[in-house]
Amino acid sequence: MKKVLVAIIVSVMVLSLGLLAAGQTGSGSLDSELLEAAYRGDTAAVQQLLRNGANLEAKDKYGHTVLTTAAYKGNVEVVRLLLEKGANIEAKEVAGHTALIAAASLDRGEVVKLLLEKGANTEVKDDGGQTALTIAAYGGNLQAVKLLLEKGANIESQDEKGHTALLWAAYRGRAEVAKLLLEKGANIEAKDKYGNTALTLAEIAKSNSKRKVIHLLLKNGAK
Repeated sequence: MKKVLVAIIVSVMVLSLGLLAAGQTGSGSLDSELLEAAYRGDTAAVQQLLRNGANLEAKDKYGHTVLTTAAYKGNVEVVRLLLEKGANIEAKEVAGHTALIAAASLDRGEVVKLLLEKGANTEVKDDGGQTALTIAAYGGNLQAVKLLLEKGANIESQDEKGHTALLWAAYRGRAEVAKLLLEKGANIEAKDKYGNTALTLAEIAKSNSKRKVIHLLLKNGAK
């Protein structure tokens, strides 16, 4: 159950370390500078570096792209500029995250909204089978969940272990997210590959909010 959180933490830590290392090389390469500018949210610097020939699809040594770097940090204007310049909206980085998954994982609402407006695929999965919706539900990221559902994201999408967004919300004690998912028609009796339902997972959860989730599920007919 910790796999998704670990993937997010590792991705963000590796992103920070990768950019730090890039800044310490002394190479002064345009691509490294571009990645750093995207991380900082320096739109003017990003624009100038692209004019000077920096690679729009540059990656650090860990596979983070310029676009996913900006998405993780919630730098919406940098994301907008990169997309206008033709950045690949579906490019994947470490753990298989696209810019949309990256933004959803940290509830970067403005970035999620922009990416969806620009046509980002809601059903792309990362290396663990997570979509932007399931990873947002895991994190309790209500704003991202709302935006993804409004765009028609598959509410029953399952990861490699069979967890849906509702199953993750239940296990993690994300009561508000679970409530929204149920209102939008999530299958309350969906099971993962081990036969666990949302109620089962809520009951074994260690979250302080488990009672709220259990009450919500029972109120909505969970058995």
